[in-house]
This record gives sequence, structure tokens and C-alpha cells, in this order.
Amino acid sequence: MLPYRDFAYLQTPLQPFVLAPIAVLTGAWTWPALRLTNALLGLASVAFVHAAARRTGAGPTTARLCAALFATTDILLFSIGTARNDALPAACLAAALWLIVREDRTRAGALTIGLLLAAAVAAKISYALPAAAYGLYALVHPRHRVWLVALGAVPIVAFVGWTFAVSPEASCSARCIFPPRRPQNITRHGPGSCRLPPRRSIR
Repeated sequence: MLPYRDFAYLQTPLQPFVLAPIAVLTGAWTWPALRLTNALLGLASVAFVHAAARRTGAGPTTARLCAALFATTDILLFSIGTARNDALPAACLAAALWLIVREDRTRAGALTIGLLLAAAVAAKISYALPAAAYGLYALVHPRHRVWLVALGAVPIVAFVGWTFAVSPEASCSARCIFPPRRPQNITRHGPGSCRLPPRRSIR
């Protein structure tokens, strides 16, 4: 099954593909397995924040404090306690941050940053904002090798493009048309009106 074509999915498509093997392997235990996966991704995010702080010169106590403050934010605690598409992009962004603050720039590092930032966006569209911000920053700071960063993003961009090409109408409806109309429909017609039309949600 593919998102958009076979079932409604209101975000960019990476997470269903990444977590599908876990769902297949765990069967009836899919829900707790996905929650555990998200918890581990959240732990990875905290670890990368700590490592990034240390890499920028923060002392052990300051780095632990930064990681602890991040770990106790409401949105992180909520995200890692359920099976949503928040923990995966957060881990990708945190890993990219750890590479971004590295002093010695390498081609592999720049390519990996691009791959990780694109993966974050491909898991949750709101991560396009920090990705774009870093892209603009890299444009005016040559040592960040912006063209290699862009090249690293190409495989993920191609993957997202493929999911759109498989079912363009359903993909556009799920990601572009339905979300902005949902609050207005709920206000006017009640919660039941926020459902996607069957023809557009399942193909």
C-alpha cells in the first residue's frame, strides 16, 4: 500500500515507508512497537542536542542542561509518547544540527546534512522552515558547501516526487487542499465535515 494512492495521508510521505517494516514485523504489537520507536528517536534527538552543544564548546554541565531542557519540553514529551510523525523529523534535524556545527567541513558531511534535512521535511512539512533557513545561511557562508548540501537532498526530493507522480490528484488533495479547509469546515459544518471524500482518500 502507498500513501495518497491507497489511503489518506495528510503529511509528506517518508514516515509510512520508514516505519512499515516495524509494523509488519510486530503484527498485533504494532502500536506499542511504534511508540517505542518514537521514544528511541526522541532519545536520539536529545543525544544529538547534547553532542552539538559539546561540539560548540559548551562544558559538560551546560551541555547536559541544554539536553535536559530540550528533553522536558512539552512538545517533545508528547511526540515521543505516541505514534505520530514528530519524532523522526526531530531526530533527523538534531543529527543535521550536530553535523552543521562541526568545525572541519567535509564533502560527506555536507551531503549527509542535505540528506537529513530533506528527510526531516519528507517526514513533516513544517520542517521545511529550518531546512530553508539553513539553506539561506549556507548560501552566504561558503564553507558550508551549499551545493553539496543540495545534492545530498536530491534522493529524498526524488522519492517525494515519485509518491506525488504515483497519485498526483490524491496527493495534492491530501497535502494542499484538505488541510487549509479543515478548520473552516469544522466551524461551519461540525467535526464530521473534516473527512476527506472517499474517492479522494482511498484509491
